[in-house]
Amino acid sequence: MSSSVDRKSLYKDSKVERLLLYLIDREHEVTPSFDLESGYRYLEVEMVLGEGVKESEFFLEKLAKAGLLDRKIHALGIRCPKCNGSNIQTNYKCPFCGSIDIDKNAIVEHIACGYIDLLANFKSNDEFVCPKCRTKLEADNYRSAGSWYSCLSCGKRMEFPSPLHECRDDGTKFGLDGASLDKVYSYALSSPAREEIRQGVLLRGAIKERLERLGLKAESPSTLVGRSGVEHGFDILVLKDGRRVAIDLLFSDKPILQIEIIKEKAKLLDFDFDFYLVAVPGLGEEARKLAEFYKISVIEAADPQRVLGIITEAFTKEKSVIEEEDRARVEARATSEKERAKQKIDEGRPGFLSSLFKRKER
Repeated sequence: MSSSVDRKSLYKDSKVERLLLYLIDREHEVTPSFDLESGYRYLEVEMVLGEGVKESEFFLEKLAKAGLLDRKIHALGIRCPKCNGSNIQTNYKCPFCGSIDIDKNAIVEHIACGYIDLLANFKSNDEFVCPKCRTKLEADNYRSAGSWYSCLSCGKRMEFPSPLHECRDDGTKFGLDGASLDKVYSYALSSPAREEIRQGVLLRGAIKERLERLGLKAESPSTLVGRSGVEHGFDILVLKDGRRVAIDLLFSDKPILQIEIIKEKAKLLDFDFDFYLVAVPGLGEEARKLAEFYKISVIEAADPQRVLGIITEAFTKEKSVIEEEDRARVEARATSEKERAKQKIDEGRPGFLSSLFKRKER
């Protein structure tokens, strides 16, 4: 199993995030379904990821190896040894003559006298009677003792017939030794993943969703080319009327160190938009001083839900400010247009004194 560091790097994959949120919301394991064309497949995962059969299976295995998912055996998939197809029909044959004309017989034990025989041998006219003690079988005086099989072609009896598989696509017949067997698994969230999710590693998706509810456009993750021509990545980029606000998330099981602040500052030097740094559970003392010196807005909280509340509050205010600025611009534009229109009217209207002079001339 991979380390928690490997797991936490996977949490930044948007597809991993989508699948884990899907599993958390529904609190259930992923189980495969079967169709004749593809064999076993994970339709839910295909739907969530927008991927094909093989890609979804590979994705689940990757998360299982990283320790994000636990897996357990669900079925054995049988494939044709010739064409590798899954469209397989199963029959049972006589191990002596190979015929599939097999009859299954129930074996019962008469509890009172201990006699055991085929159920058919208890039949007497329209009743079932013990051949040994001649007592009628009742619901409480006999029990099942298994089954016995007989071949109607050669007449021999057997404890178990042999399985015979046949591929419906190419007609290949094969037994258990010739079958290609695939282990098919079901998957569920692992305990470490549940704990890490509880601590907030999926906070990026929750923040993005909350911002979109506020009517803001959010990209996650996002990459931008800075003034230097270098491409930088941000966990979330919020867009509103040409304005940008970037958010980066830092998670650790101990206070975050100065080096992380230095890395963030190196990115910010390439841009001039607003920026929030989310630190869970928080910054170390030296890192906090450095963030203050660099004038980086930091949101610190041990509880991810608290972070979500702060972000929501901040962007609700941000949205209100933007909308107020938009409203002010619209009103200023309208006022300016009214003043220009009035000026044009005044320019075309004769002044009071000039009209008096014209009257005198008459």
